Amino acid sequence: MYVCAHSHCALACRHPARRPLRETAEKLAEGVARLEEELKVKASEYNGVKQTLGALTRKAGGTLSTRDLSDLVAKASQAKLLVESEHMTTLLVVVPQHSAKDWRSSYESLAQLVVPRSSKLVAEEGDFCLFTVVVFKKFAEAFKGACREKSFQVRDFVNDPGASAENSAEAGRLTAELASRKANLEEWCRSAFGEAFAAMMHVAAVRLFVESILRYGLPPCFATVLCAPDKKHEKRMRTLLASAFGRNASAHWKQREDDAAKGEEVHPYVSITLAMP
Repeated sequence: MYVCAHSHCALACRHPARRPLRETAEKLAEGVARLEEELKVKASEYNGVKQTLGALTRKAGGTLSTRDLSDLVAKASQAKLLVESEHMTTLLVVVPQHSAKDWRSSYESLAQLVVPRSSKLVAEEGDFCLFTVVVFKKFAEAFKGACREKSFQVRDFVNDPGASAENSAEAGRLTAELASRKANLEEWCRSAFGEAFAAMMHVAAVRLFVESILRYGLPPCFATVLCAPDKKHEKRMRTLLASAFGRNASAHWKQREDDAAKGEEVHPYVSITLAMP
């Protein structure tokens, strides 16, 4: 789309006609800058919630070696697989599927005072299994070191019965908040786009007015036209416009190769191209 002007019309503008052009341009720039700042704030708030939800989702949806174990700990607690006393503690150990047989045959000998036959399978997911094992607290660190040597991963955990429910509730709250913020952001963007587009058109009108005065002089006497030609017909329209308005002094205004290289438009009429979204 482009706006072009030739003699015999005055420019109509939504801003007060008696306001200086510099002041009009400054107010338009201030309005667009305000929209940009508001967009940054709203987008930052939306992305903040999105990142928090993503982190919570990744934490809950990874493998047994990385994911949050709250739900599995709750399951083990309900099955009375977690033993905690003055001298004994329960460890959760992630074992690769292909090493499950090795774990069952060797865990009792990985350290001193491992409770015999205390290992129970809690879950199997993908390539990993999650086992419990009861050891004496005095030898828990030695047991963990022996597990690392055999590529068994001991996962730290807190036996909090409400943790799983809290995580689910938080995920639901964040999902609802994200949907709400997205809807509000889209609604704001639709409104802000109209305001920004109007500002762009005002700036184009100011440019057109100034360049037309510089070319045709005072008093203002030129026509303003908004053209939206089909892409394949644009060259023909340019030719017709040049033919209609390329007479007398306007004939000296012609596009040169170096003008095109600089991104400048030079025609026998004043023309401003608007890149439409």
